[in-house]
Amino acid sequence: MKKYWILLALSALLFSCSSKNDKDYYTSAKIHEQKGEKKEALSEYEKIVQEFPKSSVADSSLFRIAKLEIDNKNYVNALKDFKKLTESYPNSKLLAASFFELGKLYHGKVLKKIPVSESYKTAVDYYKKVFKLGTTNPDAPQALFMAGFLEANELHDYKAAKVTYNLFIKTYPNNQLVESAKTELKTLGISPEDILKRAGKKRRK
Repeated sequence: MKKYWILLALSALLFSCSSKNDKDYYTSAKIHEQKGEKKEALSEYEKIVQEFPKSSVADSSLFRIAKLEIDNKNYVNALKDFKKLTESYPNSKLLAASFFELGKLYHGKVLKKIPVSESYKTAVDYYKKVFKLGTTNPDAPQALFMAGFLEANELHDYKAAKVTYNLFIKTYPNNQLVESAKTELKTLGISPEDILKRAGKKRRK
């Protein structure tokens, strides 16, 4: 009996030494990523999300899973992972970046089962969520511009596009996309053919 308890204690000790915690998995996943070992990195990140959902690195692990899914062209899976992040970790510092990625995925029409117009409208909603989370967010200027672009060129909601573009110009007057926004405002509702005709007339003058 004494021998049995000694073996049991040794087994428990070996198990505790061999098991990893959330930080161990995260470090290992990062190393795999740096080496280009995407499959192994995904596996380590997934262990964190599954085994340590309340970990301080669980949200960033889920974000990295989604980004790796994009690298692997598994766009639908990436969309699901970003959505899970926004729902499970609403206070995450990666919330705005996740909204931006969701906007891009819907913009890219990755869900083939929904109408294109619905996909674009959802993209606009996510792009605007990025802006609403904070105007100083790194992705906010491009997200707001893209919202206006979709409203103008894909949804043909010129009234909404005008509001969005004007908000963009007012909020980010020095942004490199301001001139594009101003051009868009001048040509709202005008067909590409008419725009070319106008440009031709100006050149002849």
